[in-house]
Amino acid sequence: MDDKYQHPGCCICLVVMCGLPGAGKTTLTNKLISCNSLNFKCTSGSATSSSDTSTSTCDTSASTCDTSTSTSDTSTSTSALMMAKTPSILLVQFDDIIPRELPVNDRVAARQDTDDRSDKGDGIGNNKASSTIWKQYRKDTHSVIERLLNRVTQSYKNSECLTQKSLHDNVISTLETLCEENAINGTVVEAIRNAIMKQTWGSDPEEMDLKQEGCECLVLILDDNMFYRSMRFEYYQLARKYGTGFAQIYLQCPVSIAMARNESREYPVAMDTIINMASNMEVPDPVKAPWEEYTSVVDAEKQWSEDDLKRIWRVIDQALAKPAPPYQEIDTKEQEESRKASLASVLHQADVTLRKSVAEMIKTNKSQNQPSKLELQQLARTLNGLRTEILNEIRHNQLDVPPILTCEDQETQQTQNKNFQDFIREHFRIRYTDVRKETPR
Repeated sequence: MDDKYQHPGCCICLVVMCGLPGAGKTTLTNKLISCNSLNFKCTSGSATSSSDTSTSTCDTSASTCDTSTSTSDTSTSTSALMMAKTPSILLVQFDDIIPRELPVNDRVAARQDTDDRSDKGDGIGNNKASSTIWKQYRKDTHSVIERLLNRVTQSYKNSECLTQKSLHDNVISTLETLCEENAINGTVVEAIRNAIMKQTWGSDPEEMDLKQEGCECLVLILDDNMFYRSMRFEYYQLARKYGTGFAQIYLQCPVSIAMARNESREYPVAMDTIINMASNMEVPDPVKAPWEEYTSVVDAEKQWSEDDLKRIWRVIDQALAKPAPPYQEIDTKEQEESRKASLASVLHQADVTLRKSVAEMIKTNKSQNQPSKLELQQLARTLNGLRTEILNEIRHNQLDVPPILTCEDQETQQTQNKNFQDFIREHFRIRYTDVRKETPR
């Protein structure tokens, strides 16, 4: 094989959906699957359709994908769905896994809960217990995805070529093993198994017509809101661990549009949930988080055309061509010392930035509102309490912050450190704004 494809994970791409409820994530995902106009069989310079181009069509509501006229833009595609491998798409929809009766508001709150907080709640007025349940479902889902990646990458190591049937057997066998082990919530495992069987390969295994020839790439799509960067980062870490490609699809959608579409859903979420998610949405940003490089931003208001779908496939194509960088294998003691030193530096920089923000907010409040001494003391306690919470979140890896660089290029270092400081200041401002909204006047 070509040197750059020796790692088995490069035959796999983990694709994370991101956007508000009602933005159209599931609709777009289904179009990508049913109208795979770039059902690539790539060779060493261009991408061509692996289907019968004279007959392959699909209805996207907005347009008809006719692959007889479809060609990829080779100037922007690096042809990662390579070596005559075509994509087998597996779709995991979190709505099929997490119980619908679990209050969705608690999903917005869950990430802000920490082990050392009291049971009084998380500042959004939600129940901590149900937030914990929601987090456990996500944790179990993450564990299942990891087991699937582990099994499939091992299979690629043992064989340069996996057919669609081989992939199917590996995935289903892994899920059945998980059910037998009973180490992960069986409801989660069964929901993922049923969803994969129904949405990807057909509901009746006896009627499945799986290809037993040709080589397949695995494109694993995770359909969820993923509104916090840390949610997406968890799966990027899996991509790094197993050397897979990692891509994101962000649906840019105004709150008003999402709310209008939500009303027509079979299981609509609460309107305040959409508003809360929108205010907490951490939009993919490769400047703040370079690992979000392969992100396709999609306009959720428009009718998606064949070209829109092609652009998304090109991003996936590029992510496959450049798998996430693997972890560096270093001495455990050295790694721990390096981690502590790095964390200390990040905490120091964050604390300095937060203290400046506290001082600036108090100064602004004094000049604009002329508060009493008691009011100033209360404001200082509130702001310093938020400062402590944010530092604890960084300490416990619950807040994904931009990296702090130390390099010879002073301009690059200053730019990256400014991104870090801007992120901390903005996060602090948002948290304080939320507190003010919840405080009775």
